Amino acid sequence: MSQLLSIWDYRTVFPSVDGHLWTIQAEFFAFPLLYVALLMFARTRVYVRPAALLILSAYAFAWGRWTVMMYF
Repeated sequence: MSQLLSIWDYRTVFPSVDGHLWTIQAEFFAFPLLYVALLMFARTRVYVRPAALLILSAYAFAWGRWTVMMYF
């Protein structure tokens, strides 16, 4: 369980018991990044926020973190 809930290690863990539990690790890793990004852009103009999230999404995709890209 500690491997699934580690936000500091990005290795994908596929549990042998329930194979669908690998998404928990992806959610624990991506949600704090999304929360911080939304806090950063909360006071920006309406048209700036989607553009900034699109740029962050493209950066996450280039970084190789497709789960973070899907959250953004």
